[in-house]
Amino acid sequence: MKQFRIYCSRLNCMLMCFFTISSVLLFYKEYKSRRTYSPTHTARESPAWIKEAKIMAKMDEGILRCAAEDIGCFAMIPSPTVVDKNFGREHCLNFCFKRSNQYAGLGAEGKCYCTNSMKSFTNVARRCDIACSMERSSYCKSSLSVRMYRKTQGCYEGPGNSSISNHVVGCVKLSEIPTKELTVWKMEFGMTVEQCILKCEEAGFILAIPAIKYQTCICSHMLNTFKTAENVRKMTHACDEEKKPEETEESFLIYSTHVEECPPKRFLFNRQGPFTILTSFWGSGNTWLRHLIEVATGIYTGSVYRDNFLYDGGMLGEMLHHLSARTVIIKDHLLIDPKKVSKRYTSAVLLLRNPYDATLAEYARSHSHNNHIAIIDPKIYMSEAFKNSAGIMAQKWLYHVKTVFQTIPSVMIVYYEDLVKNPIVELRRIINYLPSKIVPRDEKLEQRLMCMILDLKGNFKRGSKGITSNPYTDELKTIYDKTINTLDKFLKERNMTSLPFSYFQPWQL
Repeated sequence: MKQFRIYCSRLNCMLMCFFTISSVLLFYKEYKSRRTYSPTHTARESPAWIKEAKIMAKMDEGILRCAAEDIGCFAMIPSPTVVDKNFGREHCLNFCFKRSNQYAGLGAEGKCYCTNSMKSFTNVARRCDIACSMERSSYCKSSLSVRMYRKTQGCYEGPGNSSISNHVVGCVKLSEIPTKELTVWKMEFGMTVEQCILKCEEAGFILAIPAIKYQTCICSHMLNTFKTAENVRKMTHACDEEKKPEETEESFLIYSTHVEECPPKRFLFNRQGPFTILTSFWGSGNTWLRHLIEVATGIYTGSVYRDNFLYDGGMLGEMLHHLSARTVIIKDHLLIDPKKVSKRYTSAVLLLRNPYDATLAEYARSHSHNNHIAIIDPKIYMSEAFKNSAGIMAQKWLYHVKTVFQTIPSVMIVYYEDLVKNPIVELRRIINYLPSKIVPRDEKLEQRLMCMILDLKGNFKRGSKGITSNPYTDELKTIYDKTINTLDKFLKERNMTSLPFSYFQPWQL
């Protein structure tokens, strides 16, 4: 019995030693594998752009930053009240915006101007001596010129925690960008997203790419990095809904800074612009398309309506008389007697939208005090008042298109659904339709289209309607489907292409 106990004791000792040695060998094998294949431990596998990194000093996170749109150079008529002299860009904007002014201007000798209306200014973009908006410490040299800014988000210190997510514009694989187009900074004491945004902004870059796992900050210019507007569009769609890269391997979030790389908009000289109208049935996205045209061409659009809501939102051409021809295109719904349509109109961009959707959008606007982006209570669409209105709207939708073709010599159709699907293609079509002497097809066009993609929504695109039940009765569906077929036949008789296939499908929420 004693010998048996000694035998068991020795056996247990041997088994313990065996398992201990096996565990050590397995741990060593795994450790060696990690050391051999992990990119964090192999200099040979580190990204090439890390080798170009410069040492970055810590940024002051309390620095004053202002989010504002540079709207160009203007002359004062008459001169507004001068707030003070020797203001830098950020301090002038902060001073004006905190006092509930929507606009701030920097003039000669550092003079700062605050105003809530641009009616005291006239656009003189070509008389601005320097591009004041590109350098914070500089301002227009001409005594007549003031570089004007329109408030977007306002001013705050540092990156502002609530605004970080708003800076995300997309995702990118750095391996797809030439190293020579990147400026890389390395932070020894701990890189953060906020520090990277501030560094790129200070260095004059529009894009910041924090590579936190490498403790580096990558800054880049949009035009040099992406080359084409289509590449920018792909970048903005390379993240999922939670703003995360679709693929984690060497993919990073891209953040925008407050540096402006997009040229400010301008007015044309008197009688310089074309008498081309942008026309659509109500609720078809006319105002949104105006925004896209303004960014893509760099020229303000006009209107026959003088809408204060749109003017206050930044469409400064809204208050100009449409016959001054100082804008690139003129908004006119043409829902009037064809005999009253201006004979000056020589061409038209006709924006068409499925009448089912256009009716809902117009009903929201008309029941929200002319608010172009308001969303009303979905229950309103189920009312008898809506049903009565919808039947009339279908006929007006058809009447509008017929009026356009009967009164305007040249018409180009743009479908709202195509515009949503691929805005770059549709804006190129519109620009090619406009006179080349007004909108040159030069290298700056690609840059403006990139800017358009980064500001695709603008201030005037209505969100989801929140409808859960179909508001169209069988009787209304019969009216709308008949109207669609009638218009399709009308267009074919004029050798135009058929309406989109989706127009003939049963309408769905």
